[in-house]
Amino acid sequence: MKQSILKAILPVALFSLCFAVSSAQAATSVGKAIISIGKVVTVSQDGAEKKLKRRGKVYEGDTIKVGNKSRVQLRFVDNQLVVLKANTVFRIDEYKFKDKNDKDKSAALSLLKGGMRSITGVIGKKPSDKYKVKTPVATMGVRGTHYVIQICDGNCGEGIQGIVGTVLEGQIVMGNDGGSQTFGTDQFFNVPSQDEPPKTITNPPTVLISRATTSNGDDVPVDGDGSTEGDGDTLVIDDTVVFTAGEEPLTTTTGTIDPAAPVTFIQGTAAPNGALIALAGISPGIDGAGGTVGQEGNNALIDIATINMVGNQPVSAFILDPMGSAAFAVITGSVATEIGGDGMLGVNWGRWNNGTFDFKDDGVTTSLLDPGFAFVYSDNDTLPSTLTTFMSTNTYNLTAGPSIRDESGAIVSGSVNFTADFSTQSITAFGGTLAGNGRTYTGLNLISPVSFTALASGTELDLGGLCTGGICSAGLSLTGTAGVGFVGPGAEGAIGYFGLNDATGTVGVSGAGLFTAATPPM
Repeated sequence: MKQSILKAILPVALFSLCFAVSSAQAATSVGKAIISIGKVVTVSQDGAEKKLKRRGKVYEGDTIKVGNKSRVQLRFVDNQLVVLKANTVFRIDEYKFKDKNDKDKSAALSLLKGGMRSITGVIGKKPSDKYKVKTPVATMGVRGTHYVIQICDGNCGEGIQGIVGTVLEGQIVMGNDGGSQTFGTDQFFNVPSQDEPPKTITNPPTVLISRATTSNGDDVPVDGDGSTEGDGDTLVIDDTVVFTAGEEPLTTTTGTIDPAAPVTFIQGTAAPNGALIALAGISPGIDGAGGTVGQEGNNALIDIATINMVGNQPVSAFILDPMGSAAFAVITGSVATEIGGDGMLGVNWGRWNNGTFDFKDDGVTTSLLDPGFAFVYSDNDTLPSTLTTFMSTNTYNLTAGPSIRDESGAIVSGSVNFTADFSTQSITAFGGTLAGNGRTYTGLNLISPVSFTALASGTELDLGGLCTGGICSAGLSLTGTAGVGFVGPGAEGAIGYFGLNDATGTVGVSGAGLFTAATPPM
């Protein structure tokens, strides 16, 4: 299945499942944090305050407060994406969504302070949809939109008050006591006060434009979320992945990279369109899963190289979507091991070892606890149109790939599988049993089904499991993620990743490999 832009390894802090929850949190969540950096808290309707970590749930009535030098990215149940900048206060007044055919679906949000950026989901795609964002000076409606809005607090330039914003795609309607106006793609606007009408502006304030510096010193616009922390943003320039040194050394488990010293990465060439890789590694404080990256259009998101006469080995990948970026690259001197492949399905795999592996997520660098990561690559993805022709339910078993590892690098073995229901076009089950290093991992169970469409848009499979024995003692609850992408002309296989870890992020297990169907889909 061609997947446009999915996940790379991203920071995550998992919460324990053992604590009591308030009545507000017992309700159905309306979204979750997929990136949380710095000080981010939620305040529920009953006043309970809780730190919002990655994969933490959000609910109707929650107020989200983002501290200084912090940010959070939310994904809502209808696939809306929202980035909240530093020093922002945001409230979820209402969020109603069952499915895309739900006639009563609606979203009412409030930006009370700071700034936000959003790509609307299912809610807001049609003019009839009820989607509103309230600000102190105006209320906004949308029409299938990607937009940025900022409340001015002395940061919008001389003489600019109220709110400013821009439309990157689609349309928005801003309205207040002074009137209303529609703004379209590439327009900037200002609403000075509740009594003054919205107006177009031609010289946008710098608060709406973020800039970074390329390796040759040229300024280029990037994220647009107002954050320009100098810790090494990664940019796509001339279809090449370019890494720039940050202001601070990159401390890793295998040493410290001095940003003043040259770092040489293995050079590759762009993978063909439709190519897909799955990655898996363990890092302190992040989930053990890793992720998948898909080659989209003419962008060189994946670079591959021939190492020791073996081709199709991914040496770098870059994700740049409207909500942010993530990247990895393999440093020269790293060693590829456990190389293998399946020629019939067009899949190969391996594991990078003995190198310094840093994963960058929106400029934040995270190092691998186990200094290595597994990869699986294929440019033989199954066409989405083919998937819709099947009506069977099929089990896919992990049959090949690099070794599964825990956070110490110890090899773990066992069985892992998932179930695809082609009649509903969804992954309905995931599970497995693993053992190694004195521990046993059971469960790896899928918390709720995920559609093929959602997987293609970046939604991960949420997992839960249990670790017993060894360092896990009587038992540690685990949470994590997985992802799959079908390969072969008839979805005979899938490449995928999985991983789970405990609430502290210090115990985990992860793997990536080739899953093959027990019987062909029909």
